[in-house]
Amino acid sequence: MVRGVEDVEYRTPSDLLEIDNDDDNALRLMVIVPWELPGSWEYWRGLFPEGPVRITAEKRRTVYDGASRRLREPVRRRLLDPAHRRHYVYRDLAPVFIREKNRTSRGRPPFYAFAWDILEVETVETVETVGTTGTPNAGDAAASGEKAAGEKRPSARVLIALHLILRVPTSPNAFTWVRNLTREPAGKAEIAYEVARILALESKRDIGDVGHGFGVTDWDGRPSADPYVITYVPRDIVASEHGDGLVLDDFDLRTEQERLEGRAPRPLKDAMAVPGSDVTRERVVVSAWRWGRLPRRDDESFEDGVFEDRERRVHRLSQTWVACASISGCSFCQVRGEGFRPLAHIEGRFIEAVLLMLLQRHRASSLMARLAEVQANAAEEVDRVIELDSEAVGFVVSEQWTMMTDSDRQLDAFLTYLLNTYRIPLLVEEARDQAHRLRENVLMRIGRAEQQAEEERARSTRTLEIAAAVFSFVGLPLSVFLELWVNWNPEVGIDRRLYRLGDWQMGWGSVLIAVLLGSAIIGGLFWWAVARVVAHMARRREGASAGAEPGA
Repeated sequence: MVRGVEDVEYRTPSDLLEIDNDDDNALRLMVIVPWELPGSWEYWRGLFPEGPVRITAEKRRTVYDGASRRLREPVRRRLLDPAHRRHYVYRDLAPVFIREKNRTSRGRPPFYAFAWDILEVETVETVETVGTTGTPNAGDAAASGEKAAGEKRPSARVLIALHLILRVPTSPNAFTWVRNLTREPAGKAEIAYEVARILALESKRDIGDVGHGFGVTDWDGRPSADPYVITYVPRDIVASEHGDGLVLDDFDLRTEQERLEGRAPRPLKDAMAVPGSDVTRERVVVSAWRWGRLPRRDDESFEDGVFEDRERRVHRLSQTWVACASISGCSFCQVRGEGFRPLAHIEGRFIEAVLLMLLQRHRASSLMARLAEVQANAAEEVDRVIELDSEAVGFVVSEQWTMMTDSDRQLDAFLTYLLNTYRIPLLVEEARDQAHRLRENVLMRIGRAEQQAEEERARSTRTLEIAAAVFSFVGLPLSVFLELWVNWNPEVGIDRRLYRLGDWQMGWGSVLIAVLLGSAIIGGLFWWAVARVVAHMARRREGASAGAEPGA
């Protein structure tokens, strides 16, 4: 039996952050909510105290704060610096329900919220789709009023770690409550409501003017939060795991040696049904998997995999704790009978690894989304493409880490486990490669356009030169005619202008007709030759472009 938890609802948030042997043996829950705040991060961070949540132990030194973590300096600056990290401690325990109708009926809540951890992710620009009122921050009074549709505005994306505790941690309905809160749409809506309520309270804004979650898209096309859920499961819950609701008959627990010896099969169901409160290997795997896959609804069942594969997904943190990451959550399960102090043993050491992993995942996903957005008009948005490529390089250099400390192997191993489980290195590599490919494609298109423009200028120059030559040649017969016209014999009369060519006298009309016919014939021949040359050059250029296109 878990001690000292029947009076949780009468405790204060500060009491729950002070670890003792009586009231810390409760199943705890942490929901990390991605949230997009309107306006600048500088404004919002001014509303909350600096640094992470401070956790202390009874009659002992501080267990967890910004100064007690032995993180590498670059990681410390990104995760714990006041410029990026804030926290919030409730004045009183705040009830959290699993449905709106339960909240409005003022019943007894299954959960209480008592603290936040807030980590800045990035600042992005979003486009206004409808007119909104309000100001991004208190200093922007001049910007108040109606905003035009299509106007870009800054938004700050953050990760809000919401600390929760069950009202009755020993209740047999504990798993159902956690599942309904973190997996069902109604429960996720209540999480978003609690986040928006506190933001509105602290910023003195309307609850609809404090932003929204991000990470997934609802059925109506609106962005919504994709929460990441951490559960701290005490030993007695792990020991009481019997696999209820799971299909376990298909698993044979015999080792390869036992199979060679011809021993009878040992079904997993029988191993789980063994009486007693021992934390067996089978119960650890089943319990860690059950609690670790809570956040997201999907069709995956325990029987869909092989038991050995499920066991390999369980990461051992220490002799007392194991972890299992699955889809959008992670469970920390106690496997030895020591005092259950998740805030001291787990959160203080490993919450930073989860936040760092989520930071990398959301940064990489955001970068890929913006690259896909600019892809359609990449040639017209060259500066933005180059900026995104530079951002991708900067992200890889400054915010992609696989080690958090120089000496804590357990913490570094856990971060590696998370990164490999969620394939974060592949996601980051893909984002970087996509940015590089887009930049190279844009530069290649720019170079090709410049080459075509240069060829057009050269062709225009050649055409003008040929035309000048043609007109010069055509002008020669005309100049001869003019010469004849100037030197006609005025004594004969204007209608009897003659010109003697040897013994042959030519009238001026005949000379004019002959000159015009010669000019027309000579000009036509020259224009025909020019047209043939230009057409031939165009065919050669088109052939060269068609030959180079497949390899581009």
